[in-house]
Amino acid sequence: MPAPVSPPPPPPPQHREAEGSPPDLYGVAVQRISDHLRRTGQHGDDLDAPTFAERLARHLRRLRSRYLFSYLDGSISAEDVLLHLRILDDCADPDKRPVFHARLVGARLYGVPVVVDGGDDRQELLHEPGIVFRHEIVFSSVERPRVLSRLTALVSEVGLNILGAGIYNTVDGFCLFVFLVDGWESKVNV
Repeated sequence: MPAPVSPPPPPPPQHREAEGSPPDLYGVAVQRISDHLRRTGQHGDDLDAPTFAERLARHLRRLRSRYLFSYLDGSISAEDVLLHLRILDDCADPDKRPVFHARLVGARLYGVPVVVDGGDDRQELLHEPGIVFRHEIVFSSVERPRVLSRLTALVSEVGLNILGAGIYNTVDGFCLFVFLVDGWESKVNV
């Protein structure tokens, strides 16, 4: 009678993190971004480049960890990360500095109170409809003292209201400022 055959050994685990060690959040983010861009088709030829994952990981690592966590918690989209990568790549060329990018991100209807003489010494309050456009402005340059205060003053001087901002610095001396503004009367993408 032949000896019983033992079952084959289980296959080695597929790249699992060591017990108790934190996951590679940069690797997780690169995979999520790549998967999302592939699913949505909003990536152009970027994903086809053999160095895309490497470039994306380098981009995430050159920014402070708060940027990575902003992506992971949903504050920054995969498309935003790709846009910021392109902007910082452009900013690396001294002839292209500073780099600005603006895009329409939404519009909101609102009512403006209007006082109308209704006759018989009565006044009625009507609401005249209007639209408020919201834009995102991204600015990148070499990090310098007071660049943020100068830029916010400039945004205010041209009549824009800053509704929110993301302020990011790279480990190699660049800044990336993302402003959500209203007060821009036209729908513009620059």
